Amino acid sequence: MSNKKGVKMAAKNGVIGVGVIGLGIMGQLHARIYQEMQDTQLVGVMDSDVAKCKTVANELGTKAFCTLDEMLSDPSIKAISVATPDHVHYQIVMACLQAQKHVLVEKPLATNLEEARKMVEMAKKTGCILMVNYNNRWGLLYQITKKLIDDGKIGEIMCAYARKYNNITVPTRMLKWASYTSCVHFLATHDIDMVLWFLNYPKPIEVYAIGCEKVLRQQGIHGPDLVHAMVRFDNGAFATFECGWIYPPSYPTPTEAYMHIIGAKGVIHIERREENIFVSTYEGVQFPRTCLGGEVDGRYQGALRSALEHFIRAVKSGHQPETCGERALIAVEIATAIHRSLEDKRPVSLPV
Repeated sequence: MSNKKGVKMAAKNGVIGVGVIGLGIMGQLHARIYQEMQDTQLVGVMDSDVAKCKTVANELGTKAFCTLDEMLSDPSIKAISVATPDHVHYQIVMACLQAQKHVLVEKPLATNLEEARKMVEMAKKTGCILMVNYNNRWGLLYQITKKLIDDGKIGEIMCAYARKYNNITVPTRMLKWASYTSCVHFLATHDIDMVLWFLNYPKPIEVYAIGCEKVLRQQGIHGPDLVHAMVRFDNGAFATFECGWIYPPSYPTPTEAYMHIIGAKGVIHIERREENIFVSTYEGVQFPRTCLGGEVDGRYQGALRSALEHFIRAVKSGHQPETCGERALIAVEIATAIHRSLEDKRPVSLPV
């Protein structure tokens, strides 16, 4: 069954069989949410760490697949979440699409632009859904901001500024593969996607970026510590993106996020450092993360769940998701231009 755009869709009223590949923090959350949703059945999970895979599968009461081929051969699986490290998305996503499975892949789509383009082309060729999990979009703060902008409350958007920082434990302890991605791909693409969405997808035409490599290099990690990048669009608007991976371990939240959007008739500020809750104990100060998700009545609620529900609706209806592969490809192109500008120390014109 397919819609008029050629995207295959599952039966509208059926339960969708899903699988999850990659069982890190995000992959386990995907699996848990699918297990809780009424219109999905978590058929099984897979991870390169077989022991971990079996443990998670046992906890969730689902099947542990030992190989990718084994999962892709299961006809009951119609859709797959790919939550592997950034740099290995390509081979897994391509295999899933070639096996006629709809795919939700964690951001970024890829760290290599040519690979990202091939993934988008394969989704078109197979008629499968390809969605990238820019789950921040489903956070209430951002949904309200989008509506205010679309309703013309702050007029024509002139410029945007966005920053995201992790404390240094993210690249040095949480991500064993930090050298194979970057703070640009891991953090800034969230904001790049968001600004593109807010501005209704103007065409990026030029990027200029500066950054430094000192602290992470001493830890044996290849890539920039900090990056500031300016992107100019064809409609006259511009945006500045700031990201980094070297906040101290004592910083009271793993991620600091801030954004402001300036229009001809107003401005919107989004502050997500404290997220409206501040906890101080004898052990120290913490800012628990609340905007994007958390447990309510024993179930995981919030932006991530909403993003997964959006994916399943797209699979069932055959309509393209908001964060489809083609849109996510723009963020990869901008990230690629940022890295090229860092290397060449000059502005870079797009397309690259």
